[in-house]
Amino acid sequence: MNEHQVVIGIDPGMTGGVAILDSGITIDDIAEVYMIPKNEISKNKYELNIRKLWDILDDFKYYNPMVFLEDVHSLYGMSAGSNFKFGWVLGVIEGVIGSLGYEVHKVTPKRWQKIMFDGMETIMIPEHIDKKGKLIKAKKDTKAMSGLKALELYPDVDLYITEKGNKSKNIHDGLSDAICIMEYGKKLINL
Repeated sequence: MNEHQVVIGIDPGMTGGVAILDSGITIDDIAEVYMIPKNEISKNKYELNIRKLWDILDDFKYYNPMVFLEDVHSLYGMSAGSNFKFGWVLGVIEGVIGSLGYEVHKVTPKRWQKIMFDGMETIMIPEHIDKKGKLIKAKKDTKAMSGLKALELYPDVDLYITEKGNKSKNIHDGLSDAICIMEYGKKLINL
């Protein structure tokens, strides 16, 4: 491992995030945290800003960064069009990472969550009826747990932000997941 190590965690998708730890700055700080960059093409319609994503990741090319990318597939309950767009965004992100020559480690949500949520009290989404009248069984609220873990690890990082840079009452789950994925990578390489 290099004396100066950069670890990047990426939660892919249009609402995802990028978290970057640069050990050359200080081991306990995140050098950068970004939402997946987008261009608004019309009211509430966005496309991935590939150039900006490249610029974000390119800044660390001299430090041979290790990238930890969430390994996700099509999502149950999403339309075919939404799944196609998600797959396209994931492919472009992988293309940018590959073009920069970075070492990529894919990690499933179950794997990073198991490590990062170890010892945490489980937060549950209670059983409820959805808008279509379908019963949804109780399940673990991984987004809430990710948010709490990210705040615990990096309390100075502003996770209460919207796409337009305004304050939100909710944690941006793409950023909190990216932080947790990055921290998982940090643990994996014993940084």
